[in-house]
Amino acid sequence: MQIKKKPLTLIEIAISFSLISIIVFILFSCFRNSSTMTLQIEKVKPIVLEKQLFYQRLNKIFSFLDPNSIKELDPKIHDFSGITFTFNNGLDSLPAFSDQVLANIFLNNRSELILQIISIIEKIPPKEEILQKNVTEISWDLNTADLLVLKIKKTNEKDNSYAFFLPKTLSNGYTIPNKKEKT
Repeated sequence: MQIKKKPLTLIEIAISFSLISIIVFILFSCFRNSSTMTLQIEKVKPIVLEKQLFYQRLNKIFSFLDPNSIKELDPKIHDFSGITFTFNNGLDSLPAFSDQVLANIFLNNRSELILQIISIIEKIPPKEEILQKNVTEISWDLNTADLLVLKIKKTNEKDNSYAFFLPKTLSNGYTIPNKKEKT
């Protein structure tokens, strides 16, 4: 006995096409969402990387900073306002900038936040490093003995605050007194 095959009806074909189209629609929407997310990540990646490198650079500097050397630059003497301090730069490619150096962090007239490292040993031109670009304003707070808060305002961005813990004990053994100990 032979079984006769029935051909597919129009309704069965329409249902199979609709199921296939639903699956294809889901796959393409997932692909579109993932590609959109990848583009957004690629757009934000340089900004996040720039902030991370900036924070790491300043954290390295402020961990070896002499807290008693922090002073505000006088805008009447200098062409800019900022802070000056000494810190241990460790080993540098130029020996004159190794170990204890004088440093200035200031905002120049091109809206760049600059780290200027000045050799204490030799009379050579200072080394300058651009820390951030498009900065419109900087401010800092040294109210506590062991915390420096640096606030940076960039063009078309909200304020960014960076907090750095200053070392309590320096390499020569000096300890920064707490506010309670000062009285």
